Amino acid sequence: MTAIGLSATEKTNRALLALLLILYPLGALPFILYEVYRGRKYAFLLLSLWMGLFTVLFPPVSDSYRHYLDYLACRTQTWNNVLQDSGMDMGLACLNMMCAKTGISFEMERFLITVASLQMIFRIFNDICRTNRVLDNNRYRLAFLLLLCLNYRYFTLIIGLRWLFAATIFTTGAYLLFAKDRKLGLLFAAAAIFMHFAITGFAVGAALLYLTRFRLSKTLTTALFLAGWTVSALVFDRLLALFVGEQEVSHHLNAYINGNYGQDVFDGFMNQNAFIYIYLTYLPLIPLSAYAFAVPWRNRHTLAGIAALGMLMLGVTVKFPIIQERFVNVETMLLLFLCMQTFSPDRFRRLCLKTALGLSALSFAATIYAHRRFLAASRLHQFIYKPAPLILANTYDEKWLQQNLDSEGLPMFQYRL
Repeated sequence: MTAIGLSATEKTNRALLALLLILYPLGALPFILYEVYRGRKYAFLLLSLWMGLFTVLFPPVSDSYRHYLDYLACRTQTWNNVLQDSGMDMGLACLNMMCAKTGISFEMERFLITVASLQMIFRIFNDICRTNRVLDNNRYRLAFLLLLCLNYRYFTLIIGLRWLFAATIFTTGAYLLFAKDRKLGLLFAAAAIFMHFAITGFAVGAALLYLTRFRLSKTLTTALFLAGWTVSALVFDRLLALFVGEQEVSHHLNAYINGNYGQDVFDGFMNQNAFIYIYLTYLPLIPLSAYAFAVPWRNRHTLAGIAALGMLMLGVTVKFPIIQERFVNVETMLLLFLCMQTFSPDRFRRLCLKTALGLSALSFAATIYAHRRFLAASRLHQFIYKPAPLILANTYDEKWLQQNLDSEGLPMFQYRL
């Protein structure tokens, strides 16, 4: 039913649910989830807004702490200073500058990034549900929705801001390119580079696949993946060795390749279980990859081409978990949407879907555990008694940061669980 053809009762119910979200967000959540289950598109917007409120109450820790400091610095800086310091990934720097100069709080900026990111992902989901009639079945649509929510790295988005926002913009561009055949997708892919430079490999590869009509076969993809797996350590070690004399460059390469940010980047964050956590996040790739390799690859009509490119990039970076963890975020989304596009309820595909759901639940549980300190430091308890306008007015001021976070943006108290 279109918005124009809504009955008076349906319009009233939607207005009341929107009002309830404003007055008591926690009480609105069950009704929003029910409407999402029914496939109502407006409910996806309400869910995005609800998650945006969650972001506002989540502290600016780790990377977002450093972005907050940049935001504060923007109040006294000029555009020239900001653009020169930001380099290639100027997207977030420009957002910081615009918000700082116009009086928009950093929490509101994070709110807008969250809502925009989730809306892009939900729009792809709903568009695929519309084009693949098999997903009219509520059971399959709900299964894929759960798979999407479990695998979209929400904490990566609100803690790091730049990377997953860039990955989401790119995923939207890839979908437009390979599913809708729109040149607008190239614009999205290019825009993603300016949000985070690490997306460049994906963006350039997607553009080449689209413009050249080159097709990656399953056999070629498998061979190149295994070859990349074999030589990746040698290639990256030699690349790093080229910059031994350049201390600043070497430091940044070490940070992105090996995760060395002066101290162990994971020390105290995940209690020495960082690599266990990372590899748990890889688990959903197993059934999703098996599914992708079991369906016909029509590169001009599905995401198979760019998903194959993602497999190659994972092969090349297999020994470097910091880089690979970023690429896994993108590849998981690409494979998931590819599976949605080509889904039919045969026995093998249903098995892959069930396995992916089970492994995604395990991966999601690991994510919650890994971020338990950040959750404990948040103000999420305010959902119990505050309306949306008061939640949106929440700020983590400089005094709170000094009293509760260390110089790396991590909570000062420790968990030993």
